[in-house]
Amino acid sequence: MKEKKYTRKFLDALFASKVLRLKGQPSYVRDRITLLLVETSKEYNMTHPVELFTDSREWAYVKPRRVALTLIRDVVDLPFSTIAVLFGFKDHTAPLHAYHLVRAEMDAGPSLCRTVRNILQSVDKIEAEKEAEKEAD
Repeated sequence: MKEKKYTRKFLDALFASKVLRLKGQPSYVRDRITLLLVETSKEYNMTHPVELFTDSREWAYVKPRRVALTLIRDVVDLPFSTIAVLFGFKDHTAPLHAYHLVRAEMDAGPSLCRTVRNILQSVDKIEAEKEAEKEAD
């Protein structure tokens, strides 16, 4: 069976529509969430950030999705019900469970902590570059 190939433009539009589920949030929150999702997908070598929204149970998708929603909860401080809407879950319990799993794994060992630190450093670097660009204008 042949795998479907989607264009980059289509995937970008699909990703943007997923983030628009947060239409009640301010634009700077949506921008920060988008940046967190993009950097998480890069850290886990995904081809496109929209892969974080798949309902696949493969570990290659589950772990980055859990890390992304944990970062969104910690950095942006969104409620679990809003995170559930973003990722397409039925209710807040799935993000809550994933959050606790990631937190436990971070407490248990340094490898996931390094990954999260790399993602946050990338996000901070990009935001600093955007601020410097705004000030230069």
